[in-house]
Amino acid sequence: MTIQRGFVALLTVIVCASAQSTAFEILRDQRWPQRVLVQTLIVPVTLFDHDKLRRLFLDSLETDGKNYPVMKIEVFTDPEAALGNFKGSTDIAYDAWRRMFDDYKTRTPQSAQLVSINGNASMRVRGKLGEIYTTVLSGQDPNILVIKSTNLHLADFHARTLRVGRVGRPVLELAFYYWTPDRYNELTVKEALDERVATTGIPGASVSVEPSPWFIYQEEFPILYPYSLVKEPPNEQEYNSTFRPTCSTVFGSHTCFSFGKKPDDDMPGKSRGPKN
Repeated sequence: MTIQRGFVALLTVIVCASAQSTAFEILRDQRWPQRVLVQTLIVPVTLFDHDKLRRLFLDSLETDGKNYPVMKIEVFTDPEAALGNFKGSTDIAYDAWRRMFDDYKTRTPQSAQLVSINGNASMRVRGKLGEIYTTVLSGQDPNILVIKSTNLHLADFHARTLRVGRVGRPVLELAFYYWTPDRYNELTVKEALDERVATTGIPGASVSVEPSPWFIYQEEFPILYPYSLVKEPPNEQEYNSTFRPTCSTVFGSHTCFSFGKKPDDDMPGKSRGPKN
């Protein structure tokens, strides 16, 4: 199996709004036609304002929403901030991640994110002082997925093309990362996966769940999740004992595996998940 990354571009776009033009750069542009759009934008500091960001995201939804039922657009004010939150390793150890985390948390930049899934869209913003707020732009908040009595909070999702089988058949995978302070088990993850496949129309998907948004050993997940009020991560022993299941349909039928200690009742015990 091989992984094919999406197309990455750096170009300048002129956006006309209310009789004035504002330039921003597209640092990343990944498109799977009629399925998924992922972008990273670099905007001037003057554009990093709630109303202007809202207008930017609404324009993106109007332009691309009909062609891309799944969208994620991230906004930063400088390229280094956008690139600095990537792990850059396929096999990271806890100590190495902790050093990167301790360095990055001292200079966590302001950022914004649009998530749109099947017509439900919202924007999340982290300000200069670390304040965080969410605004629903259309329908319901796609960052919250309710499975029975469990509220799953979307920390991130990533799209990539996998080459599987002897002939390297291309398969689009959507990998969702959810955290929850609620009780959950493997069945919760399976049901969340079924719901994501049904709402996105993309048969190849995976769902990973943890009690807090760390996902330390996940290569694609950022060093630090910026849209949470959580301050300090668990130590290595605490994290490794956390129940961390993943379910996937990338290879057809459901495949599930987990790390950490599975409690006797197939539920995690005391959660260290933040409330926001």
